[in-house]
Amino acid sequence: MTSTSATPTSPAAIHHLSPRAAVKTAWRLWTLLLVLPFLVFMASLVYLMTTRTVARPDLSHRWFVFAMLWTALTIPAAFFIRSRLFHDYWQGRTVPPARYLVGMAVVWVTIEAAGLISLAGVFLSGSLLPDLIPALFAFVLYLTLWPTGAAMTHPVGAEDDASVFRHPR
Repeated sequence: MTSTSATPTSPAAIHHLSPRAAVKTAWRLWTLLLVLPFLVFMASLVYLMTTRTVARPDLSHRWFVFAMLWTALTIPAAFFIRSRLFHDYWQGRTVPPARYLVGMAVVWVTIEAAGLISLAGVFLSGSLLPDLIPALFAFVLYLTLWPTGAAMTHPVGAEDDASVFRHPR
């Protein structure tokens, strides 16, 4: 027997989200993704303090370069994908709630992945630095992108009209 009512997070209901439900879901996702790297960071500290690991500076430096390249390539790509999903906003219309949620999730998950990849280098190399630096960058960038829902509720005009245009968040 199938149910006719769809939950707000089911695939059928995601296309019929209200802006309020989308912002509520976005805040839940953003908070979850905020806590996750903190727990991984705390686990890395416990790991470094409780195990007798030998620091491997050669691996640490290679992992740092890999994490920086990952960050430099994937985060701009995520913003590009979000800009395509938010194309209605650039034309002065509001973004549908489902597109808002997907667009912001793409950016948030990409930033989180960059931070977690960087923190994985702490476990692999047995040293906190330099692998912590890209993770801190990702964390600070992530903090600035809290969900506001403005792109769903405030049409601002065309992007070439500087008097009314605001970047969406």
